[in-house]
Amino acid sequence: MTEIRPRRSVLSLPGSNPQALEAARTLPVDAVLLDLEETVPPEAKDAARKTVAAAVTGRAYGHREVVVRINALDSAHGEADLAAIAAAGPDAILVPKVSGPDALVAVGARLRRLGAAPALRIWAMIESPLAVLQVGA
Repeated sequence: MTEIRPRRSVLSLPGSNPQALEAARTLPVDAVLLDLEETVPPEAKDAARKTVAAAVTGRAYGHREVVVRINALDSAHGEADLAAIAAAGPDAILVPKVSGPDALVAVGARLRRLGAAPALRIWAMIESPLAVLQVGA
């Protein structure tokens, strides 16, 4: 049976801000979304990936669901994000800029190759008109 988790409040935090990641461990939210994409400047991407992976691996967020938004897989940082974060073991990986089901199938295949836990969930960001048209698929 699938566990139902309330998501009344989801706190989004930039992965490049260690102080914010630390503070989120004590805030009364249902989920934390650790962002490696839009809130992280290009020159901070590699360091943010390491910081977020360490925070997730440390399991210090208690009952909170931990979701990590990676960079798009066709970007310069997406593949490295996916590998590092899958190994860290969050509850979910948020994939941005998904335009259709093929992208999610590809993410699932990559996660299996990386040895990610079967319980790892994928959240898809539907951010374009094409994605909206493809959502049924």
